[in-house]
Amino acid sequence: MSVVKVDAHRRVYVPKDIELDADEVVILRQGDALVLIPVPRRPIPIDVKGSIKELKARAEARARDDALERQQKRAR
Repeated sequence: MSVVKVDAHRRVYVPKDIELDADEVVILRQGDALVLIPVPRRPIPIDVKGSIKELKARAEARARDDALERQQKRAR
């Protein structure tokens, strides 16, 4: 685990000892924590039926359901 500083521009620098092979990351909030997920440099092509709007709605619904399930597990 590493503790890092946040500068005046809200930038966080990932230490070199933490392996991160990405130019971009997705940041997800998990309670009080932030999770960094590397974005692949070359996306993997997939054949998916449905519009982008439909896919986003499905992804958001699935993420919401997952978050609620995790919250319920923590409350037990």
